[in-house]
Amino acid sequence: MVHVHDHSPSSTPPGIKLLDLDAQRVSRYLPPDLAADLLRDLSDPHTRPMRLVEAFVHLACARSVIATYLPRLLSSQLLEERLESPWLRWVEGSLLCADLSGSTALAERLSTLGREGTEMVTAFLNQIFTTLIEVIQDYGGDLVAFGGDALLVFFGDDRHPRTAARAALALQDAMRDYVQQVPGVGSFPMHLHVGVESGRMAFVSAGSDDELHYGVLGAAVNGVALAESHALPNETVVGPHAWAALADFATGDEVADGFYRISAMRAPARPHLPLSDEQAITGAPEEAVPQLLDDLDRMR
Repeated sequence: MVHVHDHSPSSTPPGIKLLDLDAQRVSRYLPPDLAADLLRDLSDPHTRPMRLVEAFVHLACARSVIATYLPRLLSSQLLEERLESPWLRWVEGSLLCADLSGSTALAERLSTLGREGTEMVTAFLNQIFTTLIEVIQDYGGDLVAFGGDALLVFFGDDRHPRTAARAALALQDAMRDYVQQVPGVGSFPMHLHVGVESGRMAFVSAGSDDELHYGVLGAAVNGVALAESHALPNETVVGPHAWAALADFATGDEVADGFYRISAMRAPARPHLPLSDEQAITGAPEEAVPQLLDDLDRMR
């Protein structure tokens, strides 16, 4: 979110440089004419006053767009904690792994149509995953990664096992009886296999300046993958650590040693909170622009 403050350049003392900025960094994120104006002296009569605000809005929007492609936890670690790679951070929480089945048959059938078929598959999957991500965000889940037709989600609130389990059941409700109809081709049922596990896990970032990798490690990662593997179509299975926190709140049947298929959850005592909006930028443009440039460097 961008909050533009009314800030007149006339308040800046004559002869004071607007900003001490590196030309290469500014040119990386701004159009050439806007970058040139931003790099000039504020007292230069040829500098248009609103160009500073334009640059601020442009950079803030760029940061907001890039943030939508990153896990919220990663954005926080980069922009608030200012962690420098390589780093490792242990956290307590729950992981949800949801795997979509039925998409392979759809892709194989439509592949015979060439490029048009590929575009149709992409559109269908985008529609499905948009629905799933909306459910996840409604429960405060943080999308960590995609893997094929599966997604991995982190929940870190004070009742994360219950939140993750309720989100899993909501995902199943969203996909219940879902059939992708393709005129002239056929009908393709879609199903979810969902696993949930809780515990301590490590989020890590490593690599070079040109290629950084972000991931999550630990027993909970192996546990959620195993839980998902026990789930049949339209089923949600939770691991041993998650079940220990859910036994008094969920209806479940053991499907493997310590792994339970859950079919219902007790209604929450208070609503689950959706994923919060990103932090608003409230500083004056001349204060915010250097920070935004630094944020973009850290996120790219």
